[in-house]
Amino acid sequence: MERKFEAKLSSHPNAERLRAMLERPIPLTDSRERNRALVDRSRALTTAVYLDSGFIDAEHLDRDGLYVDKYSSRATYFFAETPSMHATTRMIHSKHESAIDSLPTGEHFEIDYEKLAGVARVGDANELDGNIVEISSLAALPKKYRETDTDNGVEITKVLYAQMLRESLDQNHRVWLLNTHQSLLRHLSTLLGRDQVHVIGTPREYLGSITIPAAINPSLVVESVMKDNSLIGEMKREYLV
Repeated sequence: MERKFEAKLSSHPNAERLRAMLERPIPLTDSRERNRALVDRSRALTTAVYLDSGFIDAEHLDRDGLYVDKYSSRATYFFAETPSMHATTRMIHSKHESAIDSLPTGEHFEIDYEKLAGVARVGDANELDGNIVEISSLAALPKKYRETDTDNGVEITKVLYAQMLRESLDQNHRVWLLNTHQSLLRHLSTLLGRDQVHVIGTPREYLGSITIPAAINPSLVVESVMKDNSLIGEMKREYLV
């Protein structure tokens, strides 16, 4: 993956800028500069991975050579790194009017609103306004390619989802929307709990591949983890809460 990334990035008109953003030190004292650096890293990483995967091309980039879409301006970005990888994702905030339809999954997929309401623990999905968000644009990249590297992104995914769970608890989010591949849904079921990831609609092609619409209640994830007295529950508490 790293070698293909370098080949694609080297032909990108802003390759050096992307590299600089990924390597930019994160300030520890100035919160505004720290947030800006994290967003820069997140956007640069997403751009690099999406270019490499063929999800986007030059026409999807802004004047700085970064991928943007109509949701970028109302998204919170999350970034994490381990010694061998860095990864990012974002949380898209809904509009208060037509909240569900203002999110990518609501706009592009047929959703079972009754199932969504059940996951969110509300009587009617239309009750959801600013407390429904979408998890989007998960991207990960090795820092350095090694033939023997066994880091497949599992550990760093734990870090990202722990960050997002804390954010959603702080902001009183009722439910997460997402659309993703079957393999990631299986991984999330292992990470968050088998009964915490709910398919709520019909799979369809989106951004070049078949993805599945799903919903997660972040409060119930944390509640389930805190109540689980098994060894697995103890392990989850170490990285999720």
